[in-house]
Amino acid sequence: MVGSFKASTDRLQRDITALATFGRVGPTAITRLAFTPEDNAAYAHVEQLMREAGLVTSFDSFGNLFGERPGTDTAALPVLSGSHVDGPPNGGIYDGIIGILCGIEACRLLNEAGIRTRRAIQIVAVRAEHLDRFGISCLGSRALGGKLTASDLDRLVDADGLSLRRVLADCGFAPDHLAAAHLAGRIHAWLELHVEQGRVLEDCGKRVGVVTAIAGPTRHKVRVEGMADHSGATPMAIRLDALCGAAEIVLDLERLAKKTQDCVGTIGILRTFPGAVHTIPGVVEFFVDIRGVQQDDKARLVEDFKQAMISRCAARGLELMVETTVNEAPVPCTPWLIEGLHGMCREISADHLVMPSGAGHDTQHIAAAADVGMLFIPSARGIAHTPDEYTAPKDVAYGTEVLTEALLRLADNGLR
Repeated sequence: MVGSFKASTDRLQRDITALATFGRVGPTAITRLAFTPEDNAAYAHVEQLMREAGLVTSFDSFGNLFGERPGTDTAALPVLSGSHVDGPPNGGIYDGIIGILCGIEACRLLNEAGIRTRRAIQIVAVRAEHLDRFGISCLGSRALGGKLTASDLDRLVDADGLSLRRVLADCGFAPDHLAAAHLAGRIHAWLELHVEQGRVLEDCGKRVGVVTAIAGPTRHKVRVEGMADHSGATPMAIRLDALCGAAEIVLDLERLAKKTQDCVGTIGILRTFPGAVHTIPGVVEFFVDIRGVQQDDKARLVEDFKQAMISRCAARGLELMVETTVNEAPVPCTPWLIEGLHGMCREISADHLVMPSGAGHDTQHIAAAADVGMLFIPSARGIAHTPDEYTAPKDVAYGTEVLTEALLRLADNGLR
């Protein structure tokens, strides 16, 4: 136990196991794309858990689910805590749901202790955090942060050609009233508990992370064009091999990212055309993901990498096309929340580390409308978004106890 509360490991594990049945595609694998029947059923299940914990439930116009534990002062702005339920194809069973199930458990612990808070506490199950259906991540939290527009609802379509507006309407939500989801001026603070999705906590032997900032991604779609020729009949000296140029570019990204303080660069998809064993690749397309928590450092890496691509292609006589698909700045957590969570962890002797987040989260978009903080618990071996994703029951319970203490203090103005 850490702090004043003892979370039920058995109860938490039952909740995790039960939620994992929705969209199950393997023993520890789920596929829950946003607003699909599997996803909708999972949210209905979470709503039932909220009600059983005594929370008053509601959905906003975008389908974000709220479970409120009322406070004693109805005029005081509420404290919100939560994360997402949806998951990627063949993903794991901990990503997102920990922030919701642990939040529900926190409300149970407060109920069992007979504690009433001045501010209401709302546990939020945010919709569509993953980009797999509509190509953009964190749609529900963008709506909460006021960053999603009416035109986005028509512009964003899935693989079947269904617009986000159509999908929302078909699920019974109110896309024509999107602005009603905006949280600005309506909450005291937001706090998200999430599995780390990296191995910093595990490597440092720490059990909780107090997050300082969330890395902002810059993503490019890159096309390198040369000339497709016969692999046997074309001498090496006259080839315009697009793949050789792209290979140098891939290594340039690794080299340049290693020179920065904390940026990372990844090329996770690479396609060659025409794609025949006896044909020199004439075209290569690949996708670049660059992230960092320091904006100047990241911007410098992005520019240096662009210049490296230009130089490599010019030296080989190749054509280069770069389309920037995402360019978001890093988002700092709110200083008073960072300091308050750090101080609280020291006071209750929580084994913690102050650290940045390399992965993106709903919190970075809600920050456009409210003061925000984040807590991490360990991910075994840093694995995320796969069936091997795992967080030990003792760490889930430990994180819940820290979260409960934080929500109690936030709801009674004891953290600031």
